Amino acid sequence: MKKMESWEIRLDKVQFGSWMKERRIVKLSFDGASKGNPQMAGGGGDIINCEGEIEMEYFWNIGNDSNNMVEAYGIWQGIKQLEKKGVEEAIVFGDSQIIIHAMNEVNQSRNLRLDRLIKRIKSVSKTFRRLEFFHVLQELNDLADHAANKAIGLGKNELSVNLHQSLELPP
Repeated sequence: MKKMESWEIRLDKVQFGSWMKERRIVKLSFDGASKGNPQMAGGGGDIINCEGEIEMEYFWNIGNDSNNMVEAYGIWQGIKQLEKKGVEEAIVFGDSQIIIHAMNEVNQSRNLRLDRLIKRIKSVSKTFRRLEFFHVLQELNDLADHAANKAIGLGKNELSVNLHQSLELPP
């Protein structure tokens, strides 16, 4: 049996709920959705407060892009929302092993565009006192998955964070 790393969460939904409640810290779940690869795509997620209540859902349509890029844009926007809220410490989790590996410096992407975005995310992440990144199984990330899929219905570059507004993608 393969030994799991400390950033890999392999629990059932009940155990995961307990794990979440035990960590009295803000949590960010993120995901990406692409209808084809690459096709119409969106990123999204949820910010969950210390009490375990969903405080914010965000999602936006990125246009045509790949699964890995929209996952990265999902985490990018989530971290930007944490920054806007003045959050200094958070747990970040998603079901993209590629993105979580990159954030935990387990590996580097071979895609130059994705690698450039990951470097920007890491740079913004350094402004926080503490951000921890965890990989979860897809069935544990259903809230963020739902948010990311809602993005497909928005106009290109349109962001929804309790309201709709225009969004400029990072260079």
